[in-house]
Amino acid sequence: MLHLNRRLSLPESAILVQSPMKASIEEIPEELWQAAWAREAVIRPLAASPHVGRAEIEGAASALGIRRAYVYRLLAAYRRRPQTSTLVPQHRGRPQNARVLDPKVEKVIEAGITGFYLTRERPRFSDLMPAIRRGLQRVRRSRKPSFAFLLHAGLLF
Repeated sequence: MLHLNRRLSLPESAILVQSPMKASIEEIPEELWQAAWAREAVIRPLAASPHVGRAEIEGAASALGIRRAYVYRLLAAYRRRPQTSTLVPQHRGRPQNARVLDPKVEKVIEAGITGFYLTRERPRFSDLMPAIRRGLQRVRRSRKPSFAFLLHAGLLF
């Protein structure tokens, strides 16, 4: 079994793929393939065993430089689909610069913030949300954004 005494460090030039199924095999950079091959060398013997103990999982975690819980997830994924591409490091979460809202809705929210809230005589913040909701009703949008969403989306403050 291959033991790696240090964490698998990927160069910044290596772009993490969203999912092996979303990206074609040819688009995966060589650095990520190296990491997947190193993971497979450790995970394959564990996947062949019907029962894996905590000591083996901890050994694999220390060999790969990852947490135990992630070893369990990799092991389960590899058992479901025993291919090297299953173990390619993936970037989780929403892609950067991805838009969540419809551009019309973003314009209504931006107009509400700049036209209603960012004025010389600043109204209460609690009055901003009904103003945005009224604007969204004009756009015929049934789903109204919450304060937490506006804050998380970077549209406030």
